Amino acid sequence: MEWGINLEFNKKKLNLNKKLIFYLAMVMIGIILIMAVSINLSVEKKIIYYFSNMVELSKQSLTKNRELFLQDITNLIIGISLLMIIISISISIFLSQKISKPIIVVSKMTDFIKRGGYDQTLEYESSIVEIDDLINSINELSKELYKMENMRKKLTSDISHELRTPLTSIQTHLEAMIDGIWEPSPERLNSVNEEVIRLNHLVNQLKNLTKYDSEKNKLEVSEVDLKQLIKNIIYNNQSFAFEKNIEIEYDLEELTARVDKEKITQVIVNLMSNAIRYTNCNCKIEGKIIIKLYKEDDFIKITVKDNGIGIPEESLDYIFERFYRVDKSRCRNTGGTGIGLTICKSIIDLHKGKIEVKSKINEGSEFIITLPA
Repeated sequence: MEWGINLEFNKKKLNLNKKLIFYLAMVMIGIILIMAVSINLSVEKKIIYYFSNMVELSKQSLTKNRELFLQDITNLIIGISLLMIIISISISIFLSQKISKPIIVVSKMTDFIKRGGYDQTLEYESSIVEIDDLINSINELSKELYKMENMRKKLTSDISHELRTPLTSIQTHLEAMIDGIWEPSPERLNSVNEEVIRLNHLVNQLKNLTKYDSEKNKLEVSEVDLKQLIKNIIYNNQSFAFEKNIEIEYDLEELTARVDKEKITQVIVNLMSNAIRYTNCNCKIEGKIIIKLYKEDDFIKITVKDNGIGIPEESLDYIFERFYRVDKSRCRNTGGTGIGLTICKSIIDLHKGKIEVKSKINEGSEFIITLPA
C-alpha cells in the first residue's frame, strides 16, 4: 500500500527540532505497530486455545489460564517497554554523534582562530541547519578578524610612515643648521615650522579619529537648520574655490534635522575641502562643485559633486579606510593625510546614517550622505 509519504529525509537538511520530532514519531509508530501485532497474535492464540478446550476445562483451570493470559500480556508490555528504551537510547547516541562531530570540528576551528589563524575557513557541511548556521558564523567571524588584523598591521605601518616623513625632514634641516651647512634663515626656519604644523595636524587627526571611533563618544544632538549650515560652509570656502577657478553651485531645500552640529559641519567641510583640493588641479579649465540638500522618502540626502580628477574604480571600496590614498604623492603634495574620509564615515555612522561615493577617473566624484529624517 502506498501512503504517499517521502521518508528520504537524509537528502535534505532538517531543522534539529524537526529531526528530533521525526525520529520520535518513527519510534512511536514502530512501538504501536509492534504492540498491536504482538497483542493481536497473543489474544488470537489464547482465544483459539480456549474455544478448542472449553468443554474439557474446569472452572479452576479457566481461572488459571486467565492468570497466565494476564501474565503474558504483562510480560509483553514489559518487553515492549524495554525495546522502546533500547531504541530511545540508540537514537540518542545517533543524534549525539550527529551533533557532537561538527561541534568538535567548530571547537577546533575556534581554538585555531584564538591562536591567530584568521586566514582559515571551515569547510564542513552537516545535515543540521543550526550547525551549518554556526559554521557560517564562525567563518564570517574569521574573515572579519583577518581583515581587522590586516588593517591593524597596515595602520601601524602607515602611522609610522606618516610620522617618519616630517620628523626626518625636521631632523635633516636642524642637523644642516647645526653643522653650519645651512644658515638658520627665516626661510629655513619657516620650512621646519611647516613640518611641525603638519605633524601636529596629523596627531590631531588621529586623536579625533580615535574619539569618533570610541563607543563612549556621545553626540550633542540638537535641531539644526541644515540649509543655513551648508550655506555658511560654502561662503567660508568660496575664496579657496575662487583661487582655483572653481564655481560652487548649490540647491538646498529648507530642512532641519536632529544632529550634532559641530560634527556634521566637519563632515561637510572635509568633503568640500577635498572637492576643492582635487578639482581643477591645473587651473586650465573651469571647475565646478555642486552641493544639494533634499529629502527622499524618510531620509535626508546631502550630496557633494565635483568634476575633478576622480577616483579609480578599484579604490572605491577602500576610500574610507584609515590612511588609504589613491595616489600617495598626490595627497602629500596637497596636504592630505588619508584620515579625513575615515573621520567622515565615523561621524555619519554615529548618526545612524551612511556615506557613499560614486566616481570616474577624469570625470569627478560624488559623495552622498544619507541621514535619518
